[in-house]
Amino acid sequence: MKRLRITVEGKTYEVEVEILEDKGKNAVVKRVVEESSQNLARSFEKSQKIVADALETSIKSPLAGTIIEVKVTEGQSITENQLAVVIEAMKMNTNLYSHKAGRVKKVLCEKGQKVEFGQSLVELE
Repeated sequence: MKRLRITVEGKTYEVEVEILEDKGKNAVVKRVVEESSQNLARSFEKSQKIVADALETSIKSPLAGTIIEVKVTEGQSITENQLAVVIEAMKMNTNLYSHKAGRVKKVLCEKGQKVEFGQSLVELE
C-alpha cells in the first residue's frame, strides 16, 4: 500500500492505494531488451558485411564511369588497401582499392573502357 495526497478542485485528500502491477519497471525492462536487440541486430549486420567482403573475389565498380588507369596485372600479388583501378565519372577520379590481400587472377577492364555500377573489374584469388 502507498499513501498518496490528491487535490481535487482545491480540496486535498489523503488516500491509500494498492499497486497491483508496476508497469514502470516492466516498461524499463522492455526498453532495455528492445535496445539490446537493436544493438545485436546492428552488430550481426556489420559482421555479415565483414564476412561478405572477405569472401568477395572481385573488385567491383562503385559507379558508372570510364577506366582512367589499371594499376594491377594478372598474377600480381597485392595487399589489402592497394590501389588497383582509377575510374573517372563526372570529371572526378575515384580510386578503387583491394579489400583484401591476395593475387590478381584476372583483370577484366582496360584504360578507356566504359564500366557500369557493380561491374567486376579485377578478380582476386
